[in-house]
Amino acid sequence: INRLIDIITERLFFLAAISAMLSYFSWCYMEPVLALRLTNFKLTPVEIGVFFCIGPITYTISNIFAPSITDRFDNKILIWAGLLLGGCSLFMIGPSPLLPDSLIIMVFG
Repeated sequence: INRLIDIITERLFFLAAISAMLSYFSWCYMEPVLALRLTNFKLTPVEIGVFFCIGPITYTISNIFAPSITDRFDNKILIWAGLLLGGCSLFMIGPSPLLPDSLIIMVFG
């Protein structure tokens, strides 16, 4: 049990756990909000399901290139780029008073 406490109290482990938790919170926000927003565009349940497949498919394809990208760039740059892209994605999915209500904007988000 002492080894477990040592791992949990390690700074890098704690930061990684917080980062993962924030990432999961974005899904907790996006899933109910996105489903409700997509019904405003008169999409069928099947079309909404296809829309929800965009994220995992993009994730799967991007993981093919992840090893070569991580070898070329510094970890801090990649982390900040990931946070920026994730924030922009959630912003584009909306709802946002700064962006028009557009399905195309949501798809690219």
